[in-house]
Amino acid sequence: MINLVHAIIEDTLLMLAVGGHYSGVIFARMIFGFVISSLMLKVYQNFSIFLEKYIFNERLKLLPNYKND
Repeated sequence: MINLVHAIIEDTLLMLAVGGHYSGVIFARMIFGFVISSLMLKVYQNFSIFLEKYIFNERLKLLPNYKND
């Protein structure tokens, strides 16, 4: 979410400079950020078992360069 909405001020000013309306730009960017964040949450929830089984496996801790901070 922070990645999608981080430049809301700069992008709004840029769009205002080329003729956009500020409320449309701000709300569109916020809605887009919420929609993408919700989709990513759903993807993670659906594939969390796969991620835990194959990606975040306990065998990773056995690797010689693995640091457990």
